[in-house]
Amino acid sequence: MSEHMETDSRKIVDNILSDMAELNDWICIADATGANGKNSFYATYDDVVTILSAVKNSSAVTLGKLGAGFQDLPDSWSPREIASEVFSSPDPNGEMMNFWIRELEDPQR
Repeated sequence: MSEHMETDSRKIVDNILSDMAELNDWICIADATGANGKNSFYATYDDVVTILSAVKNSSAVTLGKLGAGFQDLPDSWSPREIASEVFSSPDPNGEMMNFWIRELEDPQR
């Protein structure tokens, strides 16, 4: 896997959508970094902010969190706040797997 992650927002979302189509499922933040050239174990705070900023600004995908079921995040969510939550966890990679990206046209499960 390349050590340089994709940084173009449009390409990031295209890569996320391609990964979703291949898996026929939603993907977590860890999968999204991988789909954009960065193994999630090596992803930095800035890498995660880059992915989340592309998701936030996209009309094709949205972010949600697992808890008591899956809940879309409110429209006011911040890429930096989510990245801070991920990296303040004792297991950042595991925390990335609590946040899932879904296509906006895909109904919540």
